[in-house]
Amino acid sequence: MRKIVFLILYYLQIHKLIIFFKKKTLITLMLHRINHEIDPLWPSLTPKVFDKFINILKKNSSIISIRDFESFNSKKIAFILTFDDGYQDFYLNALPILNKYKVSANLNICPKLIDKNELPWTQKVNYLLKHEYVILQKIFSKYLFVDIEENKSSQNFNNICSIIHSLNNQNYINIINKINNINYKFNKEIMSWDEVIQCSKKNIIIGNHSSSHLNLDKLDSKKIEEEINKSKKIIENKINKNVNIFSLPNGISNEDIVKKLTKIYNYVLFSNDTGNLINKSNNTLLIDRINISVNNEYEEFFRALGFHRLIKFLFNFLFKQNNKS
Repeated sequence: MRKIVFLILYYLQIHKLIIFFKKKTLITLMLHRINHEIDPLWPSLTPKVFDKFINILKKNSSIISIRDFESFNSKKIAFILTFDDGYQDFYLNALPILNKYKVSANLNICPKLIDKNELPWTQKVNYLLKHEYVILQKIFSKYLFVDIEENKSSQNFNNICSIIHSLNNQNYINIINKINNINYKFNKEIMSWDEVIQCSKKNIIIGNHSSSHLNLDKLDSKKIEEEINKSKKIIENKINKNVNIFSLPNGISNEDIVKKLTKIYNYVLFSNDTGNLINKSNNTLLIDRINISVNNEYEEFFRALGFHRLIKFLFNFLFKQNNKS
């Protein structure tokens, strides 16, 4: 039903009205996986949908490189594409489509995950929830005294991740260590360094996504240094280029971490989807992004234009007005 709704909205050209009011607007998008297999707990776009999505963006707007952020001066609405985590399906599925449309993108990677061929801890939770629920339940009950329900829904996955995010520093580290110490039986899903280097040679701007995708606000100063500074040097040595982009793992930080990042990077990427898209601190651009993950090119085009945020705002406004009356 949703697909039909957004298809109708597109052919009624509602998007052109939104674009008219958003002239000269620069919007940054965040993507993760471009994969033929759709994971219900971690949504992705299929290559076919991603191809159509890029085509729609190109027809109705500009897609610019993150390098051109500060020099952006267009009467049209424009988008920047960013990808986080460094999944191999970026190299296999997204890169050929980006090259087809002659579009640049920013890819943010985690050096330690590449070295160990490991998934981010969030995706290990995803795997456990789908295949080894009992192990996950034992960890939570033993170390957090919390029972989690056996439910393979995205809502339950998000709830489990939220519980982990909310832990104090020591409990967070303990749980992540327990999760990382489990033997996993997944196929290769993270890019190799050779693939990262190939991407860098093909108009993909490589950024840092921390060393190991840990929540930075849970770490001590020594570990933060490893995650935001040493990892930058590792990437630069591998690709032989300067790395001036940092994408916050899980979108989580605090004021002190942001201050540290602004001393090192030109761009710091968030994933709050608040609508406050661009700020500046210490000559560093702080860029919020809109998450693109639903496997429907028309809906995601409207999401990229801010349609969903507008509808949510109107709904909340009307709800408040009704409550007052």
